[in-house]
Amino acid sequence: MTSNKSLFIYCDCFSGISGDMFLGALLDLGASLESINSALKSLLKDSVEVVSRKERRGNLWGTRAIVNVKEKPSPHVHRNLKEIINLLEGSKLPEWVITKSADIFRLIAEAEGIIHNMPPEEIHFHEVGALDSIADIVGSTVGMFNLGVYELQSSPLPLGRGTIETLHGLLPLPAPATLEILKGVPVYGVEASRELVTPTGAAILKTFAKGFGSIPTCKIEKIGYGVGSHPQSHPPNMLRLIVASKISEDVTEELLVIEANIDDMPQEFYEHAMERLFASGALDVWMTPIVMKKSRPAITISVLCPPTLKEVMENILFLETTTAGIRSSKVSRRSLNRREDLLKTPWGVLKIKILEKPDGSKHIMPEYESCREISKLYGVPLPEIYRYCLVKTPISSTASEQKD
Repeated sequence: MTSNKSLFIYCDCFSGISGDMFLGALLDLGASLESINSALKSLLKDSVEVVSRKERRGNLWGTRAIVNVKEKPSPHVHRNLKEIINLLEGSKLPEWVITKSADIFRLIAEAEGIIHNMPPEEIHFHEVGALDSIADIVGSTVGMFNLGVYELQSSPLPLGRGTIETLHGLLPLPAPATLEILKGVPVYGVEASRELVTPTGAAILKTFAKGFGSIPTCKIEKIGYGVGSHPQSHPPNMLRLIVASKISEDVTEELLVIEANIDDMPQEFYEHAMERLFASGALDVWMTPIVMKKSRPAITISVLCPPTLKEVMENILFLETTTAGIRSSKVSRRSLNRREDLLKTPWGVLKIKILEKPDGSKHIMPEYESCREISKLYGVPLPEIYRYCLVKTPISSTASEQKD
């Protein structure tokens, strides 16, 4: 299904989140159960099937997703991370579904590895690696792909207290794997003596969510409720997903600036470190010449990122540069709403960004790489391509005018 970049999903976790609750809420929003089961069949043959039904918790009704395991696996047979990744990569699922599902499993394996003092590759999945949990994770990813809404934001997460019985014995709540996954995610404690956030639910959010906080300024389009297996009604054991459209207002968000001063690294290494940082989710990376003690020339490398990526960015700086210390500080960023579009030119179609300013006016910014490719291909000066883009109308606007 085609993605609508003006839409996003807000995950309202007033009663926590689990894999089946997330999948149920996507079905409640209109994700195709047939598409989900078709994808699971291509992955797991006829081992599992997802069924859905309406259920009530308190005064609210929602959709409960139930995974029927047709062939019960042996309790002594477990899958490791490599086997699950190979299963995904050997399927005919969409590339986005394969990548995101693999990211979720990898995140869980890394958390379990830290807890059990083992490499992630050696972790053998128990509950998470079982067929029903594979169906929850892959089914949820397929559901988002089917809805065509790939951006997700979330509320802070409530954490219960108490203990839970697992294959590893009696564990405290929140489960150790859940806490490990939720590093950097805003949480708050409640008195509920049960598991509110499961490792699968935490990993789904950590993989998809671009931010955590109150619902941003938006226009609500659709609402879906996913029902959990617990009968709790106060509050209802449900997850609420809100599909909303962005409106033309600037965005203020809380971010981190992570910095390191470096005076002993070969210049060639900086480009590689910058590429790694951007590839791992940095919003911006820049370098500033400085003078350190004893008048030594040096470079400050600065990284702008969401708080949830703090550990990821710090690890890259330690691994890819010679720095021995890193500092970070919270910053508030106000930015204009932007969207991507295409522009017809005499040399082909170009990628552009459209910024929406506070007075309602729009500013077109050509994508540098797209312009550069055309400049090299046709021998047209780069400034000429830029000037052409600034006075033309994007393809989507032209189509809208013709439709009107």
